[in-house]
Amino acid sequence: MPELPEVETYRRDILRHFTGKILEHAYLGREKSSNISCSGFEKTLSGKRLTGIKRFGKMLSFDFEDDISALVHLMVSGRYVISNERKLPDKSIQVAFWFEGDESLLIRYLFLGFCRIYKTSELERCDEIRKLGIDPTSLDFSLKYFDKYLDSKKSSIKSLLLDQSFLSGIGNIYADEILFQAGISPQRKVSNLSNNERSRLYKAIIDQLRLGLKTRGATIQSYADIYGNPGGFQDNIKVHSKMGGACVNCKSEIVKIRVGGRGTYYCPNCQK
Repeated sequence: MPELPEVETYRRDILRHFTGKILEHAYLGREKSSNISCSGFEKTLSGKRLTGIKRFGKMLSFDFEDDISALVHLMVSGRYVISNERKLPDKSIQVAFWFEGDESLLIRYLFLGFCRIYKTSELERCDEIRKLGIDPTSLDFSLKYFDKYLDSKKSSIKSLLLDQSFLSGIGNIYADEILFQAGISPQRKVSNLSNNERSRLYKAIIDQLRLGLKTRGATIQSYADIYGNPGGFQDNIKVHSKMGGACVNCKSEIVKIRVGGRGTYYCPNCQK
């Protein structure tokens, strides 16, 4: 699933191509992917100018004039693709935005995701966004905020990092790398973390997400940017998906366990 760095990379690239342009025609190929009919989707969005794109965790909001927004969550396999075609290339395209000019934006493999229509003025009150926690790349995400929030939590630290009502946008890849940098076992209970460990964890969150943004995301399975290019974060990964490999720090074997139902990679020697 595309995580915060991948979705933010999409947002920045799409903005450069389409902001301020009129959406000449909108297409929805599967009503289950939206909260509106296919014909209603086309009628609501077609002819509207794109005024901006905001990110909420792993979701993007395409904001159009006349108080209309299309909220998109790619979920596991969805992808944004830029195209010069004015027709659908294949049935894998569930959503298409044909803008004025030569370029179009296609959303591929949206089988588990969605593209829902809301009023822009009411967007932040919808359930999908209202339940999200703080964005860890925002200025409001301070060590003081982080430390205070941890005081009331009793879960494992890995499960908490994946809790979107705590921090919005972090997924399995970045959680594993954050915990490795911080030197903390994914099984540790939040309530048992020392002040020093909390500070290390906070710094690791900032560092790993910044690296993810700088390298334009991680391509472990299917992620590619709108141009079809892979990200570069995978070249910096130390533990995630490296079961049986040697730890870069101590040469111990990287192991895979399950924490909160999620496959989790870590070094038992370096992460305590």
